[in-house]
Amino acid sequence: EMAFGLENLAVPEPQMRRRVAEVSYFFGMEPWFSRPTAELSGVLMSWAMEDSLERSDAMRARAWGASERRTTWRRQDFRGRDAALLACVLGLIALNALLVALAMQAWWFYPTMAELGWWWGYVPYAVLVLLPCALATYDEMSWRSLS
Repeated sequence: EMAFGLENLAVPEPQMRRRVAEVSYFFGMEPWFSRPTAELSGVLMSWAMEDSLERSDAMRARAWGASERRTTWRRQDFRGRDAALLACVLGLIALNALLVALAMQAWWFYPTMAELGWWWGYVPYAVLVLLPCALATYDEMSWRSLS
């Protein structure tokens, strides 16, 4: 079974035996020569199938076949909308820091602490927390529209 390709290439038998012995020694397969040929074929087939499954998963992860046009990897440049989104996130972080400072000034711990209630300052924090979820949902919907 291991020499099948070499037989098709018409490699002389002594050279074929030497190559098979080298490869089997390299991969630690000498004990397998005492097994039945059908069992050895099953092992080699499972190796080939495992490799093909891993390769197909990797291709699917790279969106291979997700559209009619062949997909390829390309470098993503930092564009204007990326800068705008980064500025938005940094602005939300700064606004939240300012609102925390303002909220802490309004609290008096002595003699009693005021009861917490709804405050408009929670809105920028909610936007900052939910923004990654919204972007991930948008990205998922974009990929689904391709298939």
